Amino acid sequence: MEEERRLLRPPAIGAGVGPQLYDRVRAELAAFADAPEPVRIDPGFDLVDMPPRQSPSGGPIRVLLLGRMEDRGVKGLDLAAKALAEATRIHELDPSTLELVLRGVPEAEFDEIRTAVLDWAGARLRVTTRSYTVGCDEWEYDLRRAVLLLMPSRAEGFGMAGLEAIVAGTPVLISDRSGLGELIREVAPSEARQIVVPIKDDARDLQTWGTAIAAVLTNPAEAFARAETLRRVMAERRSWSQAAQAILAATA
Repeated sequence: MEEERRLLRPPAIGAGVGPQLYDRVRAELAAFADAPEPVRIDPGFDLVDMPPRQSPSGGPIRVLLLGRMEDRGVKGLDLAAKALAEATRIHELDPSTLELVLRGVPEAEFDEIRTAVLDWAGARLRVTTRSYTVGCDEWEYDLRRAVLLLMPSRAEGFGMAGLEAIVAGTPVLISDRSGLGELIREVAPSEARQIVVPIKDDARDLQTWGTAIAAVLTNPAEAFARAETLRRVMAERRSWSQAAQAILAATA
């Protein structure tokens, strides 16, 4: 934070991606009378030209987590594994039909993380570990094969993985502690009620997330219809053009 404060001092113009990071930057700059108002940059949800998606057929039911898993405690990997197992219990789903895909696992930790997930889940889940990649094609494949993307982060400045899933039309469950969750609640409050899920750091989390996951897995057609609605609402209300205009206005 000390380094960030130094960088944010005039003549620099501070900026935050999404509401959470914007509020953090604004609070840091409040101590300096000469600091200009920071810029809030909301990433765009510009539509990809494609028809409404349907739940993938054939093979296991894939649930996806995207992100750097070296921060797995912050990313909520343990909660995701336990809640997925809870979802199978709530609706008597066969856990062997599910596959939890983890994209962003350091290669040296594949076995360690897979073992930890199976211990947390206590169920016969398939667990697939994949390394982090910046290749758009691989991310797109993961998203299009998934029935659900989970983002149960205990802290998340924004959450670009969730944004990518929304643009791809993949159903999502997003932590209310993320900047993306805050943005969806602000921009699309009706849609947020079934997509943005609270984290309390107590026993309620397992039940809350397990129930939300089960609702998607037992009715994927409805989940994909909700995902398409969210995709279009966010695209109408937040675009990359608007983000660019915010930057240009601040630097004019």
